Order: sequence, then C-alpha cells, then structure tokens
Amino acid sequence: MILTPPTLVLTSGLVNSTIKQGHGLLIWKAWLPVDATVYPYNIFAYIHQVALTFVEGCFIIGGLNAFYLVLIIYTTSQFELLSSSLRNATQNIRDQIKKDYTVNKDSSGADTSMLVVTKAAEVIYIQQRFSDRSSEYKASYFKYDENKVSSYMKECVQYHQNLLEYANDLNEMLSPLLFMELLTASLIICMLGFQLILMPPNIKFFQMLTHLFTAVFELGLFCWFGSSLITRSEEVHNAAYECGWYDMLPKAKRHVQMIITRGQKPVALRTGQFGLLSMPLFAELMKASYTYLAMLKQLQEG
Repeated sequence: MILTPPTLVLTSGLVNSTIKQGHGLLIWKAWLPVDATVYPYNIFAYIHQVALTFVEGCFIIGGLNAFYLVLIIYTTSQFELLSSSLRNATQNIRDQIKKDYTVNKDSSGADTSMLVVTKAAEVIYIQQRFSDRSSEYKASYFKYDENKVSSYMKECVQYHQNLLEYANDLNEMLSPLLFMELLTASLIICMLGFQLILMPPNIKFFQMLTHLFTAVFELGLFCWFGSSLITRSEEVHNAAYECGWYDMLPKAKRHVQMIITRGQKPVALRTGQFGLLSMPLFAELMKASYTYLAMLKQLQEG
C-alpha cells in the first residue's frame, strides 16, 4: 500500500506534474483539512497516511496477531515440557535423590563416593567405594518410602491440571477473536481472488497478489500452531505411559493413571462455528473460499 503510489508515479513518467498537481501520492481517498492537490500538502498527506498505515498494520493488526500466536505457542511449549518431564521421570527422580547425598571422606582418609540407583521406587542402592588396593565395593541397602516418587508425579498431575485450566481460559478468550480472524481472512481471500481474475497484470495486480499471499499465510500460520497444540497435548498421555509406571508403588501409579485419563482428550482451540483450529480446518477454509470465488465468477459471467 505504501509503495504503490510512488511506484505508479515513477512508472507514469509524470513525476513533477503528479507531485505538484494531483492526488497521485495518496494511499487511499480521505478527507483532509488542506487541499491535497496543492504542493506541498500532498507530500504531507502522503507522509501522514504512511504513518497511519504503519501504526495500523504493524502495531495494531500485526501486534494483536503476534500476541495471539505467542499465547498459543506458550501453551504448546508447556505441554511439551510436561511430556518431557514424564518421559524422563525416572532420571529426574534419580537426580533429585543424588542431591540429597554428599561426597564425604571418612576419618581414615578413604575416598567415599556414592552412586544412587532407584528401582521399584522403594530401594536405594548406595554404593560406597573404598580406596584400598583391592578396590572393594560395599553396598548398603536402605528402604525408601514412595514419597519422593509420589510427590514428583503429584506435581506433574497438578501441572497438567493447571495447563488444562489455562487452555480452557485461553479458549474462552480467543474463540470469538479467532472466529472473526478466520472469517475475515476467508472473505479477503475470496474477494482478492475474484479481483485478480478480472484485473489485468499491472502494479495493482501485484499489490493485490501480495495481499492475497499474506492473507493465506496468516490463516495457515494460525492453523499450523493450532495443530501443533493438539499434537503436543496428545503426547502427554503417551509420555505418562512411558515413564516407567510399572516399577512404581500404587500411590504413584494412581497419579500416572490420572494423567493418562485426562490426557486422552487433546486440547484444541475452538473458532466458533468453524470448528477446531487445525490444518484440516485450513484446508476446509481454502476449499470454501475457492467455492465462493467460483460462484462469484459464474454470477459475473452470466
């Protein structure tokens, strides 16, 4: 929009007459408190419209769309982190246990190092190495209650529940906004496509073609991240099943069961009457836009 007026002026070869006589530099028709046909007011009017275009396009429309996408990406990344915590539950619990112990030296100067290994979430094998010539190892077995494992899985359950509540709140906030976003994008794609069919290949043609590609890209971007959210939320119950629950005690197993049960229903963003925000919805919207475009073409021809 900003580059079209000066481009038309340069290609017309009437630079001086356009700048000093007419509306050629205006981006859109508008009422102005000065006569835009008089130099230098038309230059000031063009600069004013350029500033408004930047404010509307970059900061208002672009800023809001970027904010919506950031919220979706943030929710998706949180589900991905939860899946990673569940898959690596055994290693994470083992690391937590290791932090509870320190490397000590006995009174005789022997080097004592401790290696912690967990199995069945109930026994810790603390292997103490003594620095004698035979490098003998002495293993001590300690009963370990299930609180460590159970508390870890309980935190995962609470984290998952908080994510589900946050996703529900996000749905309530973004659902009407996404509906208007997709509806507007679909209408723009249809109307721009119809104008491109009727328009000869000139500067305006390429301007509208760029606008069409931008609308399609924006629509596809939202649907792409919507599908990513569905996929990452579906991975939670698979990650919970892969966490080694069969070696845990009953209390921890119940927490895993809760995550698996809640994770079987994926999280998806609703878009009002359009359905769930996903790539299949993108295909349906593009198909519908083409259908309306073909209908407008038939009405125009006959």
